[in-house]
Amino acid sequence: MSEERAATTPVTQWLRWIVAAVAVTMSVYHMYVAAFGPPEAMIFRGTHLLFALTLVFLLFPLRPGAPWRTIDALLLVGSWACVLYIFLNYEYYTNRIIYIDELTFWDKFYAVVAVLVVLEGTRRVIGWALPLTAIAFLVYVAFFTTVQTPVLMEQLY
Repeated sequence: MSEERAATTPVTQWLRWIVAAVAVTMSVYHMYVAAFGPPEAMIFRGTHLLFALTLVFLLFPLRPGAPWRTIDALLLVGSWACVLYIFLNYEYYTNRIIYIDELTFWDKFYAVVAVLVVLEGTRRVIGWALPLTAIAFLVYVAFFTTVQTPVLMEQLY
């Protein structure tokens, strides 16, 4: 874990308040879940991922100290879009037959975005070891097994 980076302190007061609010809300959410049980798995995992990626892209900027964090903002929007897409299409996901119903364009699009956003968030926090391992397994599955790309996308997303 020698590559693990320390989180940066947000430069502006409003960003500090946002980070504190997200962190406290995440803690309260997880305490609620511990006390009363989790919601359905897709909702629970999506909510956790939403909190975690929000904190990652707010606390681990691509270039610390940079006044304009456009890439961080785009990654934050991408992470929210991936999770909100599932939440807003929850009925579709619960009613579709996995591996039988075709993935829509947006299913495929958000699957790719979700993988890229999670890999980048992981890289920012703990360095290259875990993302490179995950990429190696993705390459292996894509080129050296009989697993079809849509099946892989369904499993990952």
